[in-house]
Order: sequence, then C-alpha cells, then structure tokens
Amino acid sequence: MLNYSELRIARDVDTLSSLVPNTYTLASGTNILQVPTNDFVTIQTLANNTTGQPLLPTSKEFLQNVYGTNANPGPPQYFAMAGGDLATAGLTYNNIMLGPWSDTTYPMTVYGTIRMPTLYNYATQAQANIGTTFISTWLPDLLLQASMIFISQEQRNFSPTTASDPS
Repeated sequence: MLNYSELRIARDVDTLSSLVPNTYTLASGTNILQVPTNDFVTIQTLANNTTGQPLLPTSKEFLQNVYGTNANPGPPQYFAMAGGDLATAGLTYNNIMLGPWSDTTYPMTVYGTIRMPTLYNYATQAQANIGTTFISTWLPDLLLQASMIFISQEQRNFSPTTASDPS
C-alpha cells in the first residue's frame, strides 16, 4: 500500500529533489553517449563540462544530416535522444546522439529525473523505525490519502456513500 502510494505521488508530483545531475565520459571520436537506463527516469539536459556550455536539444535527423560523419570533429554542441541499446537481456543503455563528433574525451553532465527512494527501500529490520523519504517527511497527509485510495480500491469500494461493486 505505501509503496504504491509513494510511487503514484512521485509520478504525479514533479519535485526538485528528483532532478539530479550525473557525470559521464564521452570517448574521443564518437557521437554516442551511453547512459545506463537505471540512472534516470527521464533525461532533460546535457552540459559539456570542459566548455561549461549546455548542449542544445535537436532531432536525430538534424544530427544525421549535419554531423553524419566524423569529418569535422569538435566539442559537442547539440544532442538528441537516439533510443536504446539492446545488449543482453533487455534495454541497458539510453543512447544520446551528439554533434559534432568528439575530437577528444569530454566529461558530460546529464541532468534528469530519478525515481526517488520509497519506504519500501527501508523495509529492513535495521531501518524500519528510522527510514524516511521526502514524501513521508514533507507530504504525510498526501501519503495517507493515497494509501486510503489504494485500500478502497482493494476492497472494491469505489464510492464513499454506496456500495458500487457491480458483482
């Protein structure tokens, strides 16, 4: 019940605490930056740490037409989401296409939304009495109401005044 409630709230409420940066290395002579799928729910922006400039979002088609080869490498200026990498048993990487192709190794900062930890993450004997989350600390009334909605659905009580179960 609590896990469902916190995940539902996290999907509906876009909090600043769920927007985080992470740094990755772009290899020399490539135009693809791979970010593990477990690192972010959504990727929002990228920045080149060497130049300090944010990259401009664009389309894959623009990058394929303008920077289709590594003939004129340089520091990346543009990015587009290019899909995933089906390496082993599923999607392991989000591929981000960059333009132009890199002329050297660049540290890149990726900003995105993460899945915030839930109380389920603290469901151990050692953490049971002390584990709190952003939602349980700052939005306890919302957590209680979302839990009550889950319980009402579980009991098939969809109306507060009448028994609305059709079976």
